[in-house]
Amino acid sequence: MIAMTVMLRISAQPVSSDDLRALWLAGLHYPDAVYATTGDMFTMLPPPEWVAKGQALGAQAIYPYIYPPIWAHLMAKLVQITDFQSFATVIGWLNAAFIALSTFLAARICRLENHPLLFAATGALVSLLSIATVLALEENQPQILVSFLTLLSIERLLRGGPVMAGAALALAAAIKLYPAVFALFWLAAGRFRASLAFAVIGGGLGLLSIALAGWQLHAAFLAQISAISNSVLVSFVNFSIDAEIARWFVSPAQMQVFDSSRFGGQTSWMVFEKPGAWQAATWGLRMVTLGSLIFLTRRGWLERPEFWPAAMILVALVSPLSWIYYFIAPLAFLPVFLFRFGTARGALLILILLAPMSTTAVALDLHGRIGANLVAGLTMVSLLTIAALFMFAATRPQTPQ
Repeated sequence: MIAMTVMLRISAQPVSSDDLRALWLAGLHYPDAVYATTGDMFTMLPPPEWVAKGQALGAQAIYPYIYPPIWAHLMAKLVQITDFQSFATVIGWLNAAFIALSTFLAARICRLENHPLLFAATGALVSLLSIATVLALEENQPQILVSFLTLLSIERLLRGGPVMAGAALALAAAIKLYPAVFALFWLAAGRFRASLAFAVIGGGLGLLSIALAGWQLHAAFLAQISAISNSVLVSFVNFSIDAEIARWFVSPAQMQVFDSSRFGGQTSWMVFEKPGAWQAATWGLRMVTLGSLIFLTRRGWLERPEFWPAAMILVALVSPLSWIYYFIAPLAFLPVFLFRFGTARGALLILILLAPMSTTAVALDLHGRIGANLVAGLTMVSLLTIAALFMFAATRPQTPQ
């Protein structure tokens, strides 16, 4: 794990930390300009007050703060005692360690920890090839910690630590809201101690956030979440079902185009406000997906390790925003293919399925060498195939390892 951490940290150079910088800027401007005012549509633009300080910090792109207010409150304390570069350096090493530990947790969830070298080597290869991990490390994306905590919660749930499982998932949900969905699976499966721990600790964190940051900031946060739900953001790092539909069936002329050039960046994205019928359809798809997964947990699938990466992929795909980083956790399970489908066949599957979301494919996309819709479409097919293969593996009897 130590060797993997060092390798991942070195491979991520240079580190821009633009995603992490959003937390820092929220702390610098707390409590007056934490959330951008976007109206009914999420534009992914920061508050205008951030521009000058972001440029002074060397930002290539300045993104908005889309986390609960409690973290902005804590960042406001942190910015007073250190500088951004020192903070980013520490977080960079921690993120590399969290990815290495996530591979270890995936092995434990699947009870394959007796094969540490093969699992770790394959996990390192997956991490180095996948844009999900590489870009997350370069950006110092907080989702890395969320992925680690989510996997830790599953590992503790399956290994007899329900209270710690609930605590880990509650903390993950307090950073990014969507992990809270997995607590529904626990409740449906009768895992009441873990569910209670999640509810108590998560509720406590929510009340603490309101006590520290006040209700006004929470209202602004909820308004931003509502705007995200009303919008479709088309970007090379968003892989939701909504974004995929928009790529193929919505004309660019119907979308608003934004870019990061005024901050020295080179990325651009398009935003489309969903009509009411579209919102209803995606809400229905989300309910069908969650209902199907809950049905499986009630039939004992909670105990099948391969169920979890499939569920994480499906939950992410039907979310309003599904950043490529959301797939760090399920991709950590890919070494399982070596054990479930045979070493040669599993390795071939891993390489084929990673190809569309590899750093090479994304680089070709960004330089216009191949169509952006093609790369995104193949990535969507790859993610759905990975989920289907994990579901298939979950139906097969487990052989002793």
